[in-house]
Amino acid sequence: MSICGEPDGTPTKYGVAIVDVVTGLYACNAILAALAARERSGRGQHVEVCLYDSGIAMLINVASNYLVTGRDARRFGNGHPSIVPYTTYPTADGLIALAVGNDGQFARFAETAGHAEWGRDARFAKNPDRVANRETLDALIAQALKRDKSAAWIGKLRAAGVPCGPINSVAGALTDPHTLARGMVKTVKHPTVGELRLVGMPFRFSGTPEAIRRAPPLLGQHTEEVLIGELGLSAARVAELRAEKVV
Repeated sequence: MSICGEPDGTPTKYGVAIVDVVTGLYACNAILAALAARERSGRGQHVEVCLYDSGIAMLINVASNYLVTGRDARRFGNGHPSIVPYTTYPTADGLIALAVGNDGQFARFAETAGHAEWGRDARFAKNPDRVANRETLDALIAQALKRDKSAAWIGKLRAAGVPCGPINSVAGALTDPHTLARGMVKTVKHPTVGELRLVGMPFRFSGTPEAIRRAPPLLGQHTEEVLIGELGLSAARVAELRAEKVV
């Protein structure tokens, strides 16, 4: 588990167009589903996605909680609405993320944090009680974790089987050994800047391995290749289009 933040450990202020990206992914899935339907029916169909619908769909469990219970959601920052402790906490030198998913993990976390009594405390022993006493427990955990540095806590907690991870800066995330081992940073040759580093592919194929074979094209770099080679226009027609400033 690795989350991006500021270099000093404070939560990130970087803007990410996450709804735009997710809408593109939904569009891809919808198109594939429509193609699968065409194989059965022989008929194509119109596929529609929009940013608003994607934003609503991204509410996932938060939306379900409201629709099932009728209770409006609260703001919990990085926290989970119905699992505690499941959020970010300060340490002596930054922040770490905890994902304590059940009562057994909480007991191990409490012991590792030097407060085994938390696991026996009626306010915290069971997850519904931890949710009800979220603010109290969060304050106790924050105080306890400030005694040591992030790397030390991560080592101890992972050894105890407690899911956790560092809050990385963007630079930290992109230079993390796990990121590099997963091939999520690639280097390609660029015609003007030389070696160019790019984010790698977030999916894998067993039979047709993914690859980034070349750099993003320069402006107009493949105009002739597309218009003449793919669309069949003549060189004279492409020259006319250039003269008319169409391309």
